[in-house]
Amino acid sequence: MAHRYTAELLYGSGFGCQGPGPVRQLEGWTGTTMAKTATHRVLLLRSGATEWDLAGRVQGSTDLPLSELGLSDITRTVQELGHPPLSSVCCASDEASISSAEVLAAAAGVKVVVVPDFQEMAFGLWEGVLKTTLEDRFCRAVRLWGEDPACVTPPEGESLVDFSARLIPALRRVLTKARSSGRRSTATLPSVGVVLRPVGEALMRCILSGLPTSEVQAIVRERPAPLWIDTDIESDWALPSGVRRPASVSAA
Repeated sequence: MAHRYTAELLYGSGFGCQGPGPVRQLEGWTGTTMAKTATHRVLLLRSGATEWDLAGRVQGSTDLPLSELGLSDITRTVQELGHPPLSSVCCASDEASISSAEVLAAAAGVKVVVVPDFQEMAFGLWEGVLKTTLEDRFCRAVRLWGEDPACVTPPEGESLVDFSARLIPALRRVLTKARSSGRRSTATLPSVGVVLRPVGEALMRCILSGLPTSEVQAIVRERPAPLWIDTDIESDWALPSGVRRPASVSAA
């Protein structure tokens, strides 16, 4: 039972392989969020699962294709969206994200734009390791990761602060291009689909919704449905102030 709990802490129950689940109503977070003065609309979508996700291994930035189940789940999720009014669909350069984005782009009738800085958080020496093994080797780090991922940096990996420093400028570039391209969807605001791996998708929800990083794992565990967010490109997107200094984790 403890092993299953650890796996859920690190990547969510079912590791994202069962499709979107019911959304727990976190404080300040609903199925759709709106900025006071919105300039863009963003559709956040989690990519489908890979074989490592299904096996309970930490994937991080490792490039793997969608599993058959992952493709089936993302196809069903997109079908429920119908034909979303998007001007483009952006994703990271890994196979799972691209394949997931292609399903969404086909439904919206637009092209996929690959954004390298949307790559999932790098977990360094943890990548490829079974999550049950991590509990035995890094018990304290796993506990802290579950409480607030901003407190832990995987050995030879990336901190959540550094990860957000990649995501935020990349999103701003994507939205700036959407506004200046002249291509508009049927929506009133320029609307962009953003497909990310689980931790990136959860962190992006927190950044755009103003939620603390301690909610990242709650969002990962819930496997929430796609989220429309109205946002202002001039907003000061950032991690909440007062984030604790990431703990150094020994590789031994």
